[in-house]
Amino acid sequence: ASAVVCIVASLACAEAGQFHPNKSTSFRNEEQLFKVEYLDDASLTGFVAEDIVQLGNYYVSTRFGCVTDSKGHDWAQADGILGMGFPAAALRSVPFPLFWALTDPTRAQQPESNVLENRIFTLMLSEDRGELVLGGHDPKSVQGDMVTTAVRASPLPDGSAAFMHYMIDVQSLKVGS
Repeated sequence: ASAVVCIVASLACAEAGQFHPNKSTSFRNEEQLFKVEYLDDASLTGFVAEDIVQLGNYYVSTRFGCVTDSKGHDWAQADGILGMGFPAAALRSVPFPLFWALTDPTRAQQPESNVLENRIFTLMLSEDRGELVLGGHDPKSVQGDMVTTAVRASPLPDGSAAFMHYMIDVQSLKVGS
């Protein structure tokens, strides 16, 4: 859930990757290592950097992880991990996931930024397409009214709670006809 972006230094992303640090005039290697480990024993390792990151029409100078090694998945099918998670679930070395950086009102006045006004996104997936809309939803992609629901905080071992995952309460679930 942290802002980890694949770069050309990763063999898995060398074919599809679009980011070349040596071509960026604003890229800065923070010279700090990171490792992300997943429950299925997959992992990503690399170093932390800072640069101006753009997603659609929105951009901001932010820290992110540059993957140099991966284990456990066929990462060749991915360009990176987008960083749509909550800050509480992020790595200490990359504490501000990309989506949070792109929606941070304190960065709106920075010359190297064009941030979203609303911290809202919509992800729609089907068998043959996917759509990510930042700042709201596309009414042309939805039949009828859009329904929203609150995200629930995750309980922590100390008894407190934090927003760590996109968890919602489900009243019912029907599969099939």
